[in-house]
Amino acid sequence: MAAWINAERDGRCSNCAQRIKTGEEIYMKGKSALCEECGMLAVNTREACGPIESSVRSQIEKLPDEANDNPLSQMMLFLASQLDMGEVSTRDVANLTKELRMNMITLTEMFPAEEDDDETETLRKRRERRARESGGF
Repeated sequence: MAAWINAERDGRCSNCAQRIKTGEEIYMKGKSALCEECGMLAVNTREACGPIESSVRSQIEKLPDEANDNPLSQMMLFLASQLDMGEVSTRDVANLTKELRMNMITLTEMFPAEEDDDETETLRKRRERRARESGGF
């Protein structure tokens, strides 16, 4: 997980190799220690989508537009970005993958794709409508 901390020992920035002294504020991103300048860039720069986030986005786009604003879809994008950035321990990858799969199933059930009715379905709907209109329901 990314966070700002104070350096506990002397070292170098993982990005620009600038010297970091004990007590200086650094940005820890995964296992990388970044100096203040590189940390500010990392915080303010949106990285391109990784392969997992990209595929999750494409699956969400197949659903109706209301699904995009759903908290589940936003959580799925967050989890996918965490997996892409490698900020997840290897033991948690399987759990997050399962969570992504379960959330996708839930979203698909909440927002089913509109399908064209086949002839049998059309006839069933007509029969139900006629029964309702004649007081059968």
